[in-house]
Amino acid sequence: DVVFNTSTPIWETVGHTAPRADREDWKKFLAALPSVEERERDAELDGRILRGHEIVVANLEQLKRVVRFLVSSTFTDTNEERNLFLGDVMPALQLLGRKLKLEVFMAEMRWGIRKEAGDQHLTAEICMRELARCLRESVGISYVFIAAQKYGFRPFPRLIPEKLFTELLEKMADKDRTLLKEWFKLDENALPGDDAGEEKKWEGPREFYGTAPGASGRFYVLQSQSKLKEGEDWWPLFERMQVSLRGAALTCFPYETSEEGLRDPANKHFAQRFVISVTEEEFKRGLLWVSPQRQKEQTLVLQRNFKEQAPDKDWIDMIDGKVDTAAQQLLSRQIAMIPPHVPTSTYTPPGDSNKAGLDKQKPEDRAYLRKVCDDFGESVAKSMAQGAQKLAVTRDETVDEAGHHLLFAVVRADKFCDTETTGKVVAAVQEYLSRRPDGSGQAFVVHGRSGAGKTYLMSKIMVGHIEERAGKGCVVIRFLGTSPASSAVQPLLSSLCKQLRRCYDKDEQVPSGFKELKAYFRKAVAEWPSEEQPLTLFIDSVDQLDDSNAGRRLEWLPMSGLSPHVRLVVSTLPDPDNAEFQCLAQLRKGLGLADGASEGSCIVEVETISDHIRVLRHLLKLQGRTLTPEQEAAVDAAFLLRGENDDAAGTPLWLTIVAQFLALWTSYDGVKFEINPSVRGLIKDLFERLETTHGKHLVRAVLAFLTLCRRSGVSETELVHLLSLDDDVLADIYEWWVPSMRTCPPLVLTMLLAELAPYLSRRGDGSGQQLVSWYHRQFWEAAEEYLFGESGQQREGFISREERHTQLADFFAGKWAGKAKPYSAWLSERVQRPQFCPGE
Repeated sequence: DVVFNTSTPIWETVGHTAPRADREDWKKFLAALPSVEERERDAELDGRILRGHEIVVANLEQLKRVVRFLVSSTFTDTNEERNLFLGDVMPALQLLGRKLKLEVFMAEMRWGIRKEAGDQHLTAEICMRELARCLRESVGISYVFIAAQKYGFRPFPRLIPEKLFTELLEKMADKDRTLLKEWFKLDENALPGDDAGEEKKWEGPREFYGTAPGASGRFYVLQSQSKLKEGEDWWPLFERMQVSLRGAALTCFPYETSEEGLRDPANKHFAQRFVISVTEEEFKRGLLWVSPQRQKEQTLVLQRNFKEQAPDKDWIDMIDGKVDTAAQQLLSRQIAMIPPHVPTSTYTPPGDSNKAGLDKQKPEDRAYLRKVCDDFGESVAKSMAQGAQKLAVTRDETVDEAGHHLLFAVVRADKFCDTETTGKVVAAVQEYLSRRPDGSGQAFVVHGRSGAGKTYLMSKIMVGHIEERAGKGCVVIRFLGTSPASSAVQPLLSSLCKQLRRCYDKDEQVPSGFKELKAYFRKAVAEWPSEEQPLTLFIDSVDQLDDSNAGRRLEWLPMSGLSPHVRLVVSTLPDPDNAEFQCLAQLRKGLGLADGASEGSCIVEVETISDHIRVLRHLLKLQGRTLTPEQEAAVDAAFLLRGENDDAAGTPLWLTIVAQFLALWTSYDGVKFEINPSVRGLIKDLFERLETTHGKHLVRAVLAFLTLCRRSGVSETELVHLLSLDDDVLADIYEWWVPSMRTCPPLVLTMLLAELAPYLSRRGDGSGQQLVSWYHRQFWEAAEEYLFGESGQQREGFISREERHTQLADFFAGKWAGKAKPYSAWLSERVQRPQFCPGE
């Protein structure tokens, strides 16, 4: 059953006759934007990158071609503005983004946060994480504040630092102290901020989050509402705890929680979080505590004050049927803190003393809404143009490709953990690299099963070798399959030849034909390196090449007869049974090793990890976490149960997945569930946990699109549009709120991809978009079985491979471009609820 969308386009509800992108005033505005002019590249830095001598992350990282901003406000009183931003302005901004080669995302917090997250009191933290992502990634505007006439919800924090919680308890009555102890438990699995690894990045002032230097790092954690007894109501308990905690904070920290202290920009004390609203916390993080330059260029304030306003809880703070004067005072003083250089537009709709809010039947309210949308759209568009200008450097594909692989190595080397097993491999490769020329001219091969940590190990070796070389010679690095130019042998050889040509300052142009490329590459490796300018070439994961031009036969790669001034290190998986192209066998053949012959001094295997608990602790430390002895023992038991027939059991990949699970365990959880000793089983468990957290329809759709697009990749924007065409995904997401148009909020996808990040590869496609794909073979094979295999077919709501391919084909063919897609019965029921869109 389907229902056709017959609703009025949202821009028509405010008096427009066409979408923004087709309106003459918008076209005129865009025509007046300054054109983007490319600037010259840094030739010295490019030279260091091409020769493989640059390992400073800041010099290798490129700004993302993304404009991502959070719209911050209370919800019920800004619904009209938000809906118009989404339905009228954002489509036009996304079209502009295509022209400027930028992806554009508006972070919307009204929907996409599931009931499970709400029950665990995670809503505010999700908001702050999304704001942090906007501040971190956006090259344009990152924060938009709609200052209306509601101050907003003032919950107490879910996490309270150990020492501060103890101080607050001392100022409470016995019954309140007992209630707080019942609902808060101490988590001792958190590391002190000073001991947390590189990944523990504090977004904003550390003292505001209770992680200032010297703090224990441990927090008391508010327990889930699932702890409620049958028939027990959460909100009376919440109000009791809110009053107790706020009162204790006011007593213990009188200045920090006073009106004077709250308006002091230098006050970043944790205690104010018991007093201020979630919206003010966003305001401080997104606007007040950023640099003056960011305030001028990447923030926006839209301030609306009705001339007359009837009291209504949806439009102004109310308590016991009266205006909440305390909240209104907090709001007015918060707004007074906006620095004068922050771009601000002020609006004074007439309002009505008898009826609260906006009425789109009134010409003056429609005029206000048109004006605020124009100002918002033009401000964001200008910031996009400025962001595009920041990124406007003359493109150099050869340098960009070399820099991508260098950065890939540096980031992974920084997270590498040495063990006795890896130490043997590192020593063997280092001995090969430092070996005096002996005439053998052989390459060196590192092999190990999937998930054995070869890429991280190779990264550590690469960076160590670059440091040892200290600027001498050329070091050329490729991680195959992590970029379009390293996924097939012909573009790989082309990029390698172009880099070598510039490293050795040769005039010979790089050919385009595959046969000619092979000859050019062999000549470059054989003839150009010298004693003064030696060459080290690292090629990781040759098994990741596709089948074009028989790339995995490796006939293009000279494994012996190398120049005395050349070192070549290659890594690969073991050969699968009955595979047409067996990379390890081909490499052995190239080294002159017969089948079954000993490996000798030119080949080494990455064996099963020797110190799994040490590696686990390292992975957890990167996330600022640790485990209890009981929890560590559970990991140890699962490690020892690994099966010999499980290709990746007991590997660093297994430990990485385990660490991601266990980072969520608190000390008081004990062993929450049995840890699967199989990698495939563990990945299945991960997928099922993601379904619980994010919803089965969303997770299965994203896993399917990542898996079916694993070779070419798929952009985050494309995923958002694909999900927006999936009625089951939308119906599930529209649990609490319904937008004004068929769309999937980017937030839900962003949160899911963040949890999958350790297992994904991101690479540019030349158009400004980053393409996302699986990095580990184990994941795409596990996803294939989970979604389309026998077990997948038995799951409720199974969608076949053919149906998913049809969804992809319909989207990329533009089947629904410019036309309304019919609703399924479930989605129709969701959107036609009386409180949302009864007439749709």
